[in-house]
Amino acid sequence: MGWDGAGNIDLLYDWTNDRDAGAPDHFIDAEKMDLMFADIATAIEATLNRNGENDMLADLDMGSNRITDLGAATAQNDAPRVRQITENTLQYGGTTGGSGNAYTLTKSTIETVATGTPFFSRRTTQTAARQR
Repeated sequence: MGWDGAGNIDLLYDWTNDRDAGAPDHFIDAEKMDLMFADIATAIEATLNRNGENDMLADLDMGSNRITDLGAATAQNDAPRVRQITENTLQYGGTTGGSGNAYTLTKSTIETVATGTPFFSRRTTQTAARQR
């Protein structure tokens, strides 16, 4: 089946000949119809819904194209914007613990270092304890 990036499909059959054949041959062949519907189903199953209804099943090759208008990362499994990296707005507060009169905070931030292209980050960890 022909399928282009705009969502246009080239169907396997042109049904106008069957329609225009006249009686008694003006019926659509069931086998052709089954093949065409199977072909359409295959094309639909290979698509990624724009509404997020289904998941990607493989890597997406962007062909050297950029991702634009990306939403800001708000969770650890979100892709960050370059601006979030360069402005060091991606920070993780760390973990807390302790008991009784001792309280501990393990601070973990992501320091971003711009080195031209690409950007990379380094994770640092600090631990502080406070006694009361």
